[in-house]
Amino acid sequence: MNNIVADLHVHTTESDGTTDPSRIPTLARENDLDFIALTDHDTHHELEQPVVSRGGVNVISGIELRVELEEVGERVDLLGYGVTSTDKLDSVVNSVRNNRKKRAEEIVRRIEEETGAELDFEPTVSTGRPHIARAVEQNDQIPYDYGGAFDNLIGSDNYCYVSREIPSFERGVEVLKESTLCVSLAHPYRYSNVDEIVQIAERLDAIECNYLYSEGVETGDLPDNKAEEFDIGVTGGSDAHEPSSIGSCGLDQDETEAFLSRFGFQEYL
Repeated sequence: MNNIVADLHVHTTESDGTTDPSRIPTLARENDLDFIALTDHDTHHELEQPVVSRGGVNVISGIELRVELEEVGERVDLLGYGVTSTDKLDSVVNSVRNNRKKRAEEIVRRIEEETGAELDFEPTVSTGRPHIARAVEQNDQIPYDYGGAFDNLIGSDNYCYVSREIPSFERGVEVLKESTLCVSLAHPYRYSNVDEIVQIAERLDAIECNYLYSEGVETGDLPDNKAEEFDIGVTGGSDAHEPSSIGSCGLDQDETEAFLSRFGFQEYL
């Protein structure tokens, strides 16, 4: 890949990232990025417009929304770019975030029941399992590190796991189409039914072709081929949850210009 100038998939402390949103432009500039998108889980940042300039970096308001794809029996993530608040979006976001807190409270209750330890952690509407795993790691009474917390307590096959309540794929697409400039399918190779799930990109605006997958994940040309076949846009990003990952993946200059032009971002620059 040529030099990356846009990282369109970044998380902050507004969801399960570790970086304060105010630091993102500085980190982007240090990594020679021209554009960066804030795509926190189930929430968006209130910017004056879909893309704003901060310290010489163009910051795009985004969101990552998990939805239920019942036809395949799997949950997938949608990335929305250029967010403008609407009543429908706010309703969905508030519902999901309130459920996040309720779910986290139940997970904490189960961990304390399972381990006999008191977990000094107060869930909020932004709480995800990574927050809880960090709290477990810091608790001297529980013999698990961050990864061990998932493996032994809060992974999907464990007693302490609690499923989230999320909108349907149809509802998520409806809401994001109304409130954003672009809706993209996130990281297609992270799903179990890749061949089936990638087909839903035809109903979206774009697909995340550039992404750094975990070691052992076999990838090919499927997302790129589908972008061309469906005549949809290409997105890409680091999915950074830590500062060190920002800019590690994304779009090069040509891809960025195509993204901006295709989805109308240029009028805000």
